[in-house]
Amino acid sequence: MMLNQNTFQAISESVVFVLDTSGRLWIDRGPFPTMVPPPRTEIDSSVWTFQALSETEVIVLGSDFNLWLEHGPFTGTIPPKRELIDANVNTYQGLNDTEVFVLRHDNTLW
Repeated sequence: MMLNQNTFQAISESVVFVLDTSGRLWIDRGPFPTMVPPPRTEIDSSVWTFQALSETEVIVLGSDFNLWLEHGPFTGTIPPKRELIDANVNTYQGLNDTEVFVLRHDNTLW
């Protein structure tokens, strides 16, 4: 799986989640820009998209179309502790760690 571009989401002024073009999801910790490059920890290695909910929770759509809620602390264990939300997922929108809208490949919305 190759993505066209890097994607990132800042959670605070010192925590940024970064999805690189190879499908690896990282967490970067500041302070920014004092530390270049910032300390980086890999979270997952086969990510299509993600939505960070907090510094310790991130929703991950894997390249296998399984949707996961992954839990920190993120220490480099790949994948981290996680819970399966749904399978055969096309897209999603997380509201929080217990409510996620899911559009599956069969066009059903849950």
